[in-house]
Amino acid sequence: MRLIPTLTALALTATSALALDLDAVTEAERDTFRAEVRAYLLDNPEVLMEAIGVLEAWQEQAETMRDEQLAQLNASTLLDDGVS
Repeated sequence: MRLIPTLTALALTATSALALDLDAVTEAERDTFRAEVRAYLLDNPEVLMEAIGVLEAWQEQAETMRDEQLAQLNASTLLDDGVS
């Protein structure tokens, strides 16, 4: 797999994964990394479906939280309507 040597090389050039400054890589290194990521995704398209699933779960959770906040903000109007 071509991605592993590239990632290993990137990891070895940094003192830690957090110290890796992606702004400091050359344009050629950036192009190589992008090509490796693209190749990986094309070889493993199921990763995209997994990522989409995670995104949809996050969006659903955010929507639920917005709905709960909206209900809390309007609780008095919803519950104290004088008729219920």
